Amino acid sequence: ASNTGGVIFADKIPLTRTTLTLAATAGEDPLDCALYGGEDFELVFTIKDGDLEKLRRDFSDFTVVGQVLPVAEGVHLVRDGLPEKLKKGYDHFA
Repeated sequence: ASNTGGVIFADKIPLTRTTLTLAATAGEDPLDCALYGGEDFELVFTIKDGDLEKLRRDFSDFTVVGQVLPVAEGVHLVRDGLPEKLKKGYDHFA
């Protein structure tokens, strides 16, 4: 809808100790659980590069996990330095 692309850096996504433990117990990839599990969520927003330092002065409890790109670059995840197509997210109505 925004006519943009984007990249998410897998190594920047915060994973809780609980997620890591439960994923290991279930034999699942913890990153896949975080991205596609559907049982928990985080607020995601975009901000202009020039405003990032201003936001950091007022808030410290956020993590930059990606970047908005031109639409021609598509939307993808970078894991271990390689671009990867994002899977479809959890569908609550399926």
